[in-house]
Amino acid sequence: MKHLKLQSKKLLRNWLKKGRFLLYLKLNLFKFLRISKALYTLHSRYILFFLLFIMYVFKSDTSYSKSFFCLSIYQV
Repeated sequence: MKHLKLQSKKLLRNWLKKGRFLLYLKLNLFKFLRISKALYTLHSRYILFFLLFIMYVFKSDTSYSKSFFCLSIYQV
């Protein structure tokens, strides 16, 4: 019985860590969107494309950067 309680605590801790990580990703995504929207309103599509390319190169493991990179190619 004690073993099950320890396992459930570990599972809960892992879920909380994953939730924090996803929240961190979402907050960074909103910051990035705000910056990219500001750049886009300044009619600097090439700067936005360059930033997205850098994001794609350095964070190619996240699906967010890949999708935004594809969107930027489509918009430019």
